[in-house]
Amino acid sequence: MSRRHRVAGPLLAAGASLALAACGSSSAKSTPTSTPTSTPTTTTSTTTTTAPAPGPTATGTSSTGGEQSRARVGSRACAAGQVSVSVGRSNAGLGHLGEPLVFENVGSAACALSGYPGAALVGAGGRQVQARRTPNGYLGGLSQSSTVNPVVLLRPRQAASALLEGEDSTAAGGSCPTATALLVTPPNSTVTSRVARPLSMCDPQIHPVVSGALGTER
Repeated sequence: MSRRHRVAGPLLAAGASLALAACGSSSAKSTPTSTPTSTPTTTTSTTTTTAPAPGPTATGTSSTGGEQSRARVGSRACAAGQVSVSVGRSNAGLGHLGEPLVFENVGSAACALSGYPGAALVGAGGRQVQARRTPNGYLGGLSQSSTVNPVVLLRPRQAASALLEGEDSTAAGGSCPTATALLVTPPNSTVTSRVARPLSMCDPQIHPVVSGALGTER
């Protein structure tokens, strides 16, 4: 064997050892990379409910017929069926007749009335005579100093009233038409009640609702 072949053997062995060492070194320094797991995000939906602010409370003069106020009323207007209709005690004076129309709260909650009710006299054959709106008259209605219609707060079983007023004869002294019933509609309502009431009245007028059962603002 020549000298050249004897040298090549050890050189090949050394090269192989270096290659193995390099592979081992590279393998030791390799750090496995882990892929982070995505965590699902949970979104919580929050609903905020805002309670309505309480409305203003009606204030005024307390009486047996309710509380009267000229301020804006916080209570809801009396609903259909919440108010009963009747006719109070008649009064008269110097050729004038007065019929208080009484509105009682028959519901379980307070409510408010304000303004003019509807009123008509029903005569023979169903003929109707509508009462015209006036703030006051000889027998009652609003006081002379009033400039706005009062708001009357009615608690359950309390009543307010409006005066139906007219004359007991014509301007020439003749007899007035005779009515057998009244048709009455509470303020801001479409529910009309028929009340049996024999009545002879000329030029009927209806005044605004006031506190109490007499139809006169006190």
